[in-house]
Amino acid sequence: MGRGVAERDEHDERGGSDERDERDELGDLPEAYALALVLHGEGLDEAAIAHALQIEVKSVAPMLTLARAKLANLEPRPEGDGEG
Repeated sequence: MGRGVAERDEHDERGGSDERDERDELGDLPEAYALALVLHGEGLDEAAIAHALQIEVKSVAPMLTLARAKLANLEPRPEGDGEG
């Protein structure tokens, strides 16, 4: 699916440190969940998200709920973990 969620340009116009931390955490999610959250955050509707992920529209809301729960339960990365 192209570039990974966590690989966005560091010079993104929104690029504050909180945004960077969120992108790092999204990179720890399975790609489909991370992409669903990114697309939803960019304002795409459920039909567009479903099309992008090649899933049924009725599956988008539960997927977003699950993605948010997974994101909330991620352990924070220790500083200097060698990634970046």
